[in-house]
Amino acid sequence: MKKGIVTISVALVILVISSISVLFLSGIMKELFQAERRITESIENSYSRLLILSGTNIWQHFLSINAAYWDYIRTADDTGPTALNTEISFNAAINFGLQRTSASNYIVNSLTIFHEGTQKLMSVQFSIIKNGQPYPYSAVVDFGWPGF
Repeated sequence: MKKGIVTISVALVILVISSISVLFLSGIMKELFQAERRITESIENSYSRLLILSGTNIWQHFLSINAAYWDYIRTADDTGPTALNTEISFNAAINFGLQRTSASNYIVNSLTIFHEGTQKLMSVQFSIIKNGQPYPYSAVVDFGWPGF
């Protein structure tokens, strides 16, 4: 009988110790998941800025090569100088492998929203679509050669 009481008390002590350790580990795991989420958001924000910078480099290269012919490439119709817009899009993807593996697909759209031919000015709006949903960040970049 005495041996049974010792065995039950040892089992209860082990149960209490394991419950306390699970409680501590759950707090640590929660912090790990929050840290992973913050790291993922930081990477995605940096990547979205990199995508917009890549888009501006594409436009700068495109406008540098075709600068003399830009008014012929993009001509205004009857409704005004911003009626006919030029769009450049490209696809990108990023894979995460921290706790789980996930992939995000990005589409970067750039659209001319302003073009003034005499001053050689142009504004281009960049937007990002992530996994089919609009990303909350966008940018408007001005290009041009004023006084040229």
